[in-house]
Amino acid sequence: MKIKAVLFSIVLAFSVFCPVVGLEGREALSTLALFMALAIALWGLYRGDIKPLKNKSLLLFVFFLLFSAWQAPKGIIVENGLVLANYWVWKSMFTILLFLGMYWTISGTVISNKNKRIILNTMVWCGFLIALHCIFQNWGYMQWFKIGTHHEALVTPQAGVVGMLGHPTMVGPFIGMLIPVAFYLRKWFFAIPMIIAVCLTHSWVAIGAIAASLLLLLFLLSPRWAKIAMGSLLISIIACLLIFTGANKVGTFIESKSSGRIAEWSNVIKAVKEPFGENDKCYSYTGFGPGSFQFIYLKMFPQSNFSYAHNEYLEVLFNYGIIGLILFLTAIVLFIMTIDFKLWINLFLFSGVTCMFFAAAGNFIFQISPQNIFLITLLGLIKNKGDNNVCCKPS
Repeated sequence: MKIKAVLFSIVLAFSVFCPVVGLEGREALSTLALFMALAIALWGLYRGDIKPLKNKSLLLFVFFLLFSAWQAPKGIIVENGLVLANYWVWKSMFTILLFLGMYWTISGTVISNKNKRIILNTMVWCGFLIALHCIFQNWGYMQWFKIGTHHEALVTPQAGVVGMLGHPTMVGPFIGMLIPVAFYLRKWFFAIPMIIAVCLTHSWVAIGAIAASLLLLLFLLSPRWAKIAMGSLLISIIACLLIFTGANKVGTFIESKSSGRIAEWSNVIKAVKEPFGENDKCYSYTGFGPGSFQFIYLKMFPQSNFSYAHNEYLEVLFNYGIIGLILFLTAIVLFIMTIDFKLWINLFLFSGVTCMFFAAAGNFIFQISPQNIFLITLLGLIKNKGDNNVCCKPS
């Protein structure tokens, strides 16, 4: 079993550092992630000892995907006289099913506590090395990545501080997700450069997400000190906003830091209410179909340059409608409600997971690899009780 944990760790590390060997680009990394998810899901099916997956809302959400696809608008794209329909729904559904199989396997098979530590150590090493790479990029040392000449690269602060993950707002949550894991493993000297790297991204989404997740960790460990820290943080944020922007400019300041997200989010909500397509129908309850945002949203708002909603929850609303969003959020709530917080390890892994949940409100982190692979691994390990029901504090 130790050999399997080591192999899994090697694959995880390769998913992060594959640009070194020339495998780069969002599509290539997503394809690699699908191969990983498929392999892990098939391994679970081969073993045949997977425990039942009892998150009913999650299962209902997956079942609802097909209904959403059936209800979605057709005939959006016509090529050479042929109606291509909404072919993208199948890729999205296939991807979700593979990641579900990966999560089910990791959470439902027996992974010893020793093997958990092997996997977690590998993940933290990945976060630490990417953080060091970000720090050196901040000093101007570049390799395996170069800043593009397109508009987004030119207007993004710290556009070169990305590690190997393409964008500051993407690399920040990835590193931030692993900081609580580093605390669990007592790798303090790893956590320090990781925190510095997140700050160097200048991404408010990433910095806010890790701050919120670490406050949550402090609350889980010591509610009293968490309340003091949270109060102090809120007072400091409000004071800084008022001092440096003025009371009448706070809204303008927030809007300027959102990179156009807030305006687009209002359009997403508006789109869910509006009729679309040849039949002039609304798709408020079942959405426009799995994976439809980057195809349909730009047809509804051609002046936009957003291929993603930059808010995973609003994109779920757009793709799957009100019913799909309710099922998705309920699945998250049920997941949290069934976590065994008596296990010391789960306090830290849950804090790392919430960093991604918070960051998802400001980017499309669930759809990017290797971030989603690492997230699903942590989610599965939280539910995996190991070879016994006790996971002690690390020695």
